[in-house]
Amino acid sequence: MKKLLLLLFFIKATACFAQKDLGLRFKAKDAKTIYQAKGELHKSKGELYQTAKKWADYYFKSPKSMLLNEDKAAGILYGKGFLFVKADQKSSPYKLGLTMQIDCKDNYYKIRLYDFQFLKQTTTPNGRLEYSLFKPDDLMASLNKGGKIKNLNPRAANQLLQNFSKESASTIDAFVKAMGSK
Repeated sequence: MKKLLLLLFFIKATACFAQKDLGLRFKAKDAKTIYQAKGELHKSKGELYQTAKKWADYYFKSPKSMLLNEDKAAGILYGKGFLFVKADQKSSPYKLGLTMQIDCKDNYYKIRLYDFQFLKQTTTPNGRLEYSLFKPDDLMASLNKGGKIKNLNPRAANQLLQNFSKESASTIDAFVKAMGSK
């Protein structure tokens, strides 16, 4: 148990360092996980909005992977979509549902990723499909209590959380790079 808590502490500390390097802010708000980044550029709201829209269209290539709502006048892009995350190299991927909001104003942008949910499809021995749905916070809470969640052993659960964090940070990093720098 001590080793598991030490591992969780190390993972959390490592994730915080990685996010600090990317200029990310990891928040837990009302028991919800939020990844966000803010930036200031010398560009108009329209230029920032167009760049953000092009990035979203490119990053979520399939129309089915992101349903995007737009409010060009307000400079807001809002969408629900998904990415894929694996617990380990041998496992089939979990579908990671998320909500994304991008706000653009003159000389300023902000992206937030939140409302994450893992969806795993499995087939029972009798051929029936089963789905399990859980949030990263549920997974973390279960690990902190020493339990298993959704047929994941603690090692696989830790790896899934690490890969979730990497994928979320990678998405934010890709957006920040696409937006440009000062």
